[in-house]
Order: sequence, then structure tokens, then C-alpha cells
Amino acid sequence: MKDRQGSDHLNGASLHNHLLRECIAMARYALASGMKVPPGLMQDLEDLSTHQVNGNHRGASNSEGPGDPADQATTHNGHNDTVRKLAQIHTRLAEILAPASPRTVLLMENESRSGGMWGFLGPVGLIRRMMALAILFLAALIGFSVSPLVNATTITQGIFQSEGIVLLFNLLFLLAAAGLGACFAGLFQANRFIANNTFDPKYESSYWIRLVLGLMAGIILSELIPLDFIAGDETRGPGSATHLQALGKPMLALLGGFSAAAVYRIISRIVDALESLVRGDTKDQVAAQVQATRAQFESQLTQNRLALAANLSRLQQRFGTGADPQELKQELDKMVSSLVPADTFNDQQ
Repeated sequence: MKDRQGSDHLNGASLHNHLLRECIAMARYALASGMKVPPGLMQDLEDLSTHQVNGNHRGASNSEGPGDPADQATTHNGHNDTVRKLAQIHTRLAEILAPASPRTVLLMENESRSGGMWGFLGPVGLIRRMMALAILFLAALIGFSVSPLVNATTITQGIFQSEGIVLLFNLLFLLAAAGLGACFAGLFQANRFIANNTFDPKYESSYWIRLVLGLMAGIILSELIPLDFIAGDETRGPGSATHLQALGKPMLALLGGFSAAAVYRIISRIVDALESLVRGDTKDQVAAQVQATRAQFESQLTQNRLALAANLSRLQQRFGTGADPQELKQELDKMVSSLVPADTFNDQQ
């Protein structure tokens, strides 16, 4: 029982400290950015911060003895009031800093202190690691491009016309181009969130997933799409390549790495086209069109029934009020003529 109470107290203290750290970080950011913060709000935060420091000193001095139960109850109530006030201050500061996120503001403050010698690469760890990876891909792209095994002829031969170390160097060259495009897209997207202070570290894994998807998409797009349709000089041999053909594969690898979603949509469209050939897409389209027409007809029929019910109800009310029978007959004729075309009565007569 005693351990459980100690655990509850620890959880409450951690929440209190977390709120206090975020409030202090938001207050510093707001003041440094020239935002208008109510002076009373800053004074309350300063009082709570000072009270926290004094409370820690008192808790350390009284940790040797069990303490009076009445004093413990008073401390517990004071702690609850402090948490409530901190929550109110936290909400107010978050409204002032919007759209900036309190988590991002605290993260940026912590990262600025612990960035170390690599802090110039970015304000958060994700940006620094991705910047280092982008530099690595750029160096690899330059390094493989100066190799005599990577040239205008070998780059266009592909995986079916080349082999050995030549194929390996060309694939690594394309992989470096795809990685450079993936890092470019990831850094560009993360930079917007960093600038707005809305970067959320819980989405960090999604950047690395998109990076790996970009590598795969760059290789798929550059190696599986034929470039024979690009016009070249017919007087040259089949093994030669134009400058446009030589630049085609690295460009496709770069574009595939930059937008893996586009490659996914291309493959998805190809799969849908193949499935339509197998299943018979015409029958499915006709069935879907018939179903849509039937649904539209049923909806129109329901609306007509509701309108008829409303007219009959109004006519019934007029019967109860003793209206002129001739007027009632004319209104009834109008209702019948709106339901059945006049040509029907003429044909029957």
C-alpha cells in the first residue's frame, strides 16, 4: 500500500514538473519573439516556479522523518492547486503561441542546449541526422560519377544488359540519386514544421519510412521504365546512347526518391488496369450505373410521396374548416393532374 502511494505521488510530481517545464519554455519563447503576454500570467508562473524550488528544498530537508499526517494532507492539497494553476497557465500560453506546439517549443529549447558541435546542422536531431545522410548521398553521387565504370553508355544498359562490378556501380549511383531526392523532400517538409514550431517528434519515424520508400521508388522508376522511346541518332549503334538518354535514368531516380507516392500511384494504376482486363470492367461499370439510376429513382419516388402526403394533409384540414366544395374540387383536380399526365385521361376517353 505504501509503495502504491509513493508511485501515485511520483506520477503527480512528474506531471507537475512537465507542465512547469513546458510553461517556462513557452514563456521564454513568447518573450523572445515579442509576443504580448499578460504580466499577471508571467507573475503567477514565476511564483509557482519559485514555490517549486522552495518546495524541493523543504522536501529534501524533511526526507529523513515520516512527517505529520496533517502536514502531508496540506502539502497534497497545495500540490493539487499548483497543478490546476499550471494547467490554466499552460492553456493560456498555448493559445498565445498558436499554431506553435508546446511540445515543439520545449523540444527546441532542450535541443538548443544539447546540440553540441553538430548543432549547426539543424535545431533537432532528425534534421541533423537527415542533413548528414543527405551529405553522404551527395558525396556518393559525386564519387560514383567520377568512376570510369559509370558513363553515358553503362548507365543506360540497365540490369539486363550489364553485369558485375559495372552494374553494381551504376545501381549505387542511381541509389545515391534516389536517396538525395528523398532527403531533399524530407528536409523541405520538416523545415516548414520547424519554422512554424509545429514539429512533432512522434512523427519522426514517418520521415525515415518515406526515405526508404524513396530509395525503392527511385530504383523501380529508373530501372523498370524503358527509355527506348526517347529519340536518338539512328546512325549510332544499339549500344550507344544520347545525352538525353544518359540523363534519363538519374533524373527518374531523383524524381522517384523525391515523390515515392507518385510511383505508388503509377503502380497502383497499372494493377487496376490489369485487374479490369481480367474481371471485365465493362460489366462492372454497367452494373454500377444501373445501381446509381435505381437509387436516384427511389430517392425521387420518396420525395414525391412526401409531397403528396403533405398536400393531402392540407386538403384534409380544409375539409374540417368548411371550405367551399368547388375550391376543394379544383385543388383535388390539380393534385391528380400533377400525378398523372393529362394525355392519359384523353386516351381513356
